[in-house]
Amino acid sequence: MKRLLVLLLAVLTLTGCAGLPDHSEVSQRMAIGEPRTEPQSDVRPEGPTPGATPAQVAAGFLYAHIGLEDRFATAQEFLTARAVQTWNPDQGVAVLRDGPLSVRQEGTDVVIGATVLARVSPDGRLSQLRTPQATSVRLRMAQVAGDWRVSGVPQELGLWLSRANFGHLYQPSEIYYGAENNQRVLVPDERWLPKRGSVTAMAEAVLSPPAPWLDGAVQKIVPSPHLIGSVPVSADEIASVAISAEALKATPDQRAMLWAAMIETLKAAGVRVRLTVNGTPLAAPGVSDDVVNAEDLNYRAIKPSSGSVIVKDADGLHWDDQRRSDTGRPRQRDTADDLGPLPTVPTGWHRLAADFKTQEIAAVSGDDRTVGRWITGTLLQRPPFGSHLVRPSYDGINGLWVAGQALGTDQSGARGPAAGGAPTVWVINTRQQAASAQPQPVVVPGLARRDVLAISVAPDGQRLAVVLRDRRTSTTSVQLYGVVRNQEDEATRLVGPRPLNASVVSATDISWVDGSTIAVLGQVSGNPGVTQAVLVPLNDLAQPLGAVRGAQQIVGGTGDQFGVSVVTDQGTVVGRQGTSWQVIYDADDLIVPAP
Repeated sequence: MKRLLVLLLAVLTLTGCAGLPDHSEVSQRMAIGEPRTEPQSDVRPEGPTPGATPAQVAAGFLYAHIGLEDRFATAQEFLTARAVQTWNPDQGVAVLRDGPLSVRQEGTDVVIGATVLARVSPDGRLSQLRTPQATSVRLRMAQVAGDWRVSGVPQELGLWLSRANFGHLYQPSEIYYGAENNQRVLVPDERWLPKRGSVTAMAEAVLSPPAPWLDGAVQKIVPSPHLIGSVPVSADEIASVAISAEALKATPDQRAMLWAAMIETLKAAGVRVRLTVNGTPLAAPGVSDDVVNAEDLNYRAIKPSSGSVIVKDADGLHWDDQRRSDTGRPRQRDTADDLGPLPTVPTGWHRLAADFKTQEIAAVSGDDRTVGRWITGTLLQRPPFGSHLVRPSYDGINGLWVAGQALGTDQSGARGPAAGGAPTVWVINTRQQAASAQPQPVVVPGLARRDVLAISVAPDGQRLAVVLRDRRTSTTSVQLYGVVRNQEDEATRLVGPRPLNASVVSATDISWVDGSTIAVLGQVSGNPGVTQAVLVPLNDLAQPLGAVRGAQQIVGGTGDQFGVSVVTDQGTVVGRQGTSWQVIYDADDLIVPAP
């Protein structure tokens, strides 16, 4: 232990901070649905030694924050009895830059400094700071039976963990909720949960309230049941999830949704689910001993397919199945693999979108005032209804989303582009007869005095990402909204917003990569002035992917590395190959159809 403290203090007393980059390394994330693994070795700190100095005891206390295994019992050994009562390790985590901390003693106080990269809420939601923030904690010290102990802990102190230790002790977990619509779709809400006891933590998270920005977009059971005890896993990998009797007050459909959400969430842990109340399986439509997947209950979690995309080049539109030759370029396409005929889109139409379900193409007119829809090859063009329209986005349910500025009226009463017209988000119901379907404005909080630069609907159709630019300061932000629908599944309003990631600035375009990650064309605060593709998980540090010359548009959900491609003003589409960007198409647009 003495050797450990000597080494620890050798690090802590250095005031320099080499550290790792403030954003995540460029690396593939864990695949959705890939089983999570437990830590390969225990991380157990040692308690204080007799005769340790105040600095050693203070440093030992912070180091012992890694003691999730013993529920911080070792960390509490560094505290007085009163400090044990005041310190709450469950109030969140400060994720620190890897590298040395600073330690200084001021009388009987010890002040320890660090650099914070992100903060994690008690329910596991990570928020990256705009820039790394220097912080310090002052620990009051007192002698107890001749040895120094921490007697005063700041009320706001939870856990301090280096980025490396945080990644070793916690893992991202997809927690699913049922969408508040008739589509029986499951919506992911990623959390950071302890690796040890992960099945119990995941089951408990399913029963917890969804994030506020999803309130109304996903279902809540009121009163909500709670978990009873930990979740044992049998030798044949069945997790027995016992929940409280409040679940019996839920409707049959809500119970089926709860089963589906629990099954889909715990699938990542490689276990099957037995959901019980008072020792008896929770009754719900379709539930039987044979239920293994959410699909058995007619629920589904929308996963990225990385299937065929639509390429717009000099010859028009064509399908590509994204298979690559040895050079990384597309193979000559096989027309037998085409998924259906594609229309001829005349010159002047741009910013295309597509929907697999309806086999429909949409585009914005050259003057950015209306949207055209190609249905079975025939163009249906609406009269102008806005200006500065952005690329449309299909939601895979029944909506074609578009945003821009509303048309104003001049003194004669004629409608036309108004300077700084009201920012508006519209939805066109694709289930209605096309000739009568009108763009309907959606209620969106937080649009006042802002322009919409880009929108993108999540694969589940229940979340919308929006790039907003402040009209006064020209600063941009990426905001996330939940979609609220009426009984006919028509989108009526958005809830939220929730900022995506404070470290991503000057965004111009966005696109969902999968249910938990968004690709952004913008800048990061640590490298201002360089516009690049940035992979932004909803609950992790941003991953800059590097600059692309002439980048105009970012496309997520492709089959390229990181699931991201970039359209340039050079008439090319590039994808990441190794550590650089390489041309994969000679084309001026790339469209990933909505699932």
